[in-house]
Amino acid sequence: MERNIQRDDDNYNRRIVRETKRLNDLIENIEKTVYKAPSAGIVVYKKTRWYNYAPGRDINDGWEVMGLPDFTTMKVALTVDEARIANVAVGQEALITPRVGRASRSKAR
Repeated sequence: MERNIQRDDDNYNRRIVRETKRLNDLIENIEKTVYKAPSAGIVVYKKTRWYNYAPGRDINDGWEVMGLPDFTTMKVALTVDEARIANVAVGQEALITPRVGRASRSKAR
């Protein structure tokens, strides 16, 4: 009986050593991973119909969670004071300055 217990302990200890090595290898691979964007831009978390990604949330293998938005086809939702609405026309160029986040200005049509 004691021999079986000792054998079980030895197997358990070998498994712990093997799994610890595997975990350390995975951690090392993650630390060496470099993500490169195909172009310059602002990285954003992707939103899907079913899930909003954010730091600290769980994800599954293969999910696209971040990306570079295509600023050439952006839509802007805004309000225009009714006293100024007469000065706005379809296709008119506009200078857009966000009030939140990094200050940047963009020309849009």
